Amino acid sequence: MITSKTQMYELLKVGVFGNRFRIWDTEEEFKAAVDAGFDWLVGVRIVGVPGLPYFHHKTYEEAIEIGARLKAEYGFPVRYYEASPDQHITIQGEFVEADMGPMLEWSTVKTHMRAAFAAERLMAFGPGARLILRHTLSEGSYHDFLALGELFPDAIIEFTAYDIFVGDIPGRNAVIWEVRHY
Repeated sequence: MITSKTQMYELLKVGVFGNRFRIWDTEEEFKAAVDAGFDWLVGVRIVGVPGLPYFHHKTYEEAIEIGARLKAEYGFPVRYYEASPDQHITIQGEFVEADMGPMLEWSTVKTHMRAAFAAERLMAFGPGARLILRHTLSEGSYHDFLALGELFPDAIIEFTAYDIFVGDIPGRNAVIWEVRHY
């Protein structure tokens, strides 16, 4: 059971949830990646506190400035995430294998999830939820979802799927952002 956001981030970082974008825990790690050739946008968020601001699609300079401001304002560590190629989003949302059966809440809006859910929020239950995933996800991503549902029953799996392969595991078109029971 995943009972805290801190625990969830630890598991995400070490790859327990499968496919993900790159994550840097510190400004120094992020700078090293940039120095090594990383030249894409990032997201910035505070670690361990749900609901605090998330900043989407920022340049290196913007991200470092935001990170410093967030650390000073809130006093918590900041994490940097490789940004989503939003123009390729097909669906994003939350899936759960619950005692009552599978449930999928999703959006097709091509922006970060908070904004996407504010603009469109669709729901599917039972076999229809799995069918939507089956038709949207690559073979590998679909099987990853089924495995996560078995490994973490009743956990909410937060994800984004794309029309291209993404992330750190080949052949996947979906990344996992969170798996949680809290």
